[in-house]
Amino acid sequence: MAGGDRSTDAQPTEQYAPGGILAHNNCHDNGCARYDPAYALDLGNNDNGALYGASIIDAWTSVHDDQTDLYWFLSTWNPYQVVLVKTTLSP
Repeated sequence: MAGGDRSTDAQPTEQYAPGGILAHNNCHDNGCARYDPAYALDLGNNDNGALYGASIIDAWTSVHDDQTDLYWFLSTWNPYQVVLVKTTLSP
C-alpha cells in the first residue's frame, strides 16, 4: 500500500486522495479522510496523516495454489484509526 506524499505542499494522491485512509491538508473533496488538526504529529508542523504500527494476523494468512493472502492491521494518525488490510502475494 503506497501512502503518497505527505508533504504539506503536495497534491493529495494515493492514500491521501479522495477515497484514501489518510488526511491531507490539500484534500477538500467529500471523499477525503477526515482531517483533524488535534491529532497533529508536529513533525516540522506537518499534521497530515501517517501510517504506523503494521501487524500481520498470522491466523488469517492463507495459501491458495500460487498466491498467499495476508491480512494485517495498520494504524493511521490523522485520522486516528485502525484499518484492516488484505494483501495478495503471487510469484
